[in-house]
Amino acid sequence: MMRRMSASGAYRAYDEHHRGTMSVLLPGCGCPCSAIVLRWKAS
Repeated sequence: MMRRMSASGAYRAYDEHHRGTMSVLLPGCGCPCSAIVLRWKAS
């Protein structure tokens, strides 16, 4: 459960900093989680 909370915190920080980037990556999808996964896989 602590791991889930940590991931949530990381997601919030990522969402605030890369909100515009996520919109560009997935213009047809409203789910930021997908964009985060794509960026991690691409790294």
